[in-house]
Amino acid sequence: MLGVAGTAFALQGNMALVLIKIHRRESNQDSLLGEMTVYRPFGGGSSFPLRFQILELPFIDNINNVSSIPAGSYPAKVRTDGHKGWRLELTIPSRSNVQIHSGNTTKQILGCILIGTRRSGRHAVRASQLAMALLRNEVEENNRHPEIKVSIFDEYSAASCSIGGDL
Repeated sequence: MLGVAGTAFALQGNMALVLIKIHRRESNQDSLLGEMTVYRPFGGGSSFPLRFQILELPFIDNINNVSSIPAGSYPAKVRTDGHKGWRLELTIPSRSNVQIHSGNTTKQILGCILIGTRRSGRHAVRASQLAMALLRNEVEENNRHPEIKVSIFDEYSAASCSIGGDL
């Protein structure tokens, strides 16, 4: 079993399982920053975990389109409709349309998670399209419909939180 915050997932021998771990490392008035690791515990895909930088809005009472989501474990699925193209959508209780998608700044987030290959200061990630292409290759390697599990961990301290501006 794999679980975070009281939520458990049975691995059930799914050889097409993709695990995504998001570690939120910094928090400020305008954003959350951290790292995302993507891997396949039963083989397939890259021979090493993929690592990306993430950018989210700060947590504000789990309000849809305004807040990041609570730390925890969530199933995800691939979406390809609409103007955003390929992306992952998480199933979050009491929330809808929470996605991992491309974008560079908090102005492009409505409660979602942006990924990039690197950070740019405290309010942006860069090379987001490249990061999404790498993520897509990993998720779709050998199986176009894998089981996807996303676990989010809050690891920032109260000292990293800023009131009234950047750190």
